[in-house]
Amino acid sequence: PAQKELTGAQAQWLVKPPLVFPAMSKRLGESGTVVLRIIFDADGNAKRATVVTSSGYERLDVAGREAALRSRIAINLPAGTPRSPEYAYTAPLAFVLN
Repeated sequence: PAQKELTGAQAQWLVKPPLVFPAMSKRLGESGTVVLRIIFDADGNAKRATVVTSSGYERLDVAGREAALRSRIAINLPAGTPRSPEYAYTAPLAFVLN
């Protein structure tokens, strides 16, 4: 079955993706934003994540995907909306050097 696409208003982070900046990326001055399509189950647990738009650095893309898989959302749908077994949410994750 196709996943139901969620908008930003329908998906609220309960557990934001815990970004871990790869040490090698820090040393090399790599930064960027990876856009991921995250598939959640009906309870809001992340099940799969694929890169939609690369950060330009494979290390950051992999770290973003790993973080996305540890995230959780609350699914906010209007009353009476049929539930789906899976939901898709597209999220940008930014790796920014301080």
